[in-house]
Amino acid sequence: MSRKDPRRRIVVTLSSAQRELLRQAVLRSGRKGSLADRLRRIVTFELINGLEDLGASAATGSGLPLQLPHKLRVQIEHLAHDWRQTSSYVVQQALAQHVARSALEG
Repeated sequence: MSRKDPRRRIVVTLSSAQRELLRQAVLRSGRKGSLADRLRRIVTFELINGLEDLGASAATGSGLPLQLPHKLRVQIEHLAHDWRQTSSYVVQQALAQHVARSALEG
C-alpha cells in the first residue's frame, strides 16, 4: 500500500479555532512542521497518557488529512469502535484533551 493511499489517512474536521491553536503550537515549538505533523504529535502524546471521551461535540469546518503510523491508527480504530464513534472523533477528543491539559498547566 502506497504512503499516499487514502486508506492510510484519517480526515479530521477542524474548526477555525482548532486550526489556529495548531498553528500557534507549531510556532511555539520553534520547529518547522505542518499542522498535521503537530496534530500527530498531540495524538501520540494523548494516547500514551490515556485518552478519555470528553464528549466534546464534533467540530465543523474543513478537513485536515492525517497520516498516522499503523500502530497508532489501530489504537484509534479500537477506541472509535469502543466509543461507537469515528476515528476522526477520537482524534478530535485527543485535541480537546490536549487543549484542556495545556490550559491547566499554564
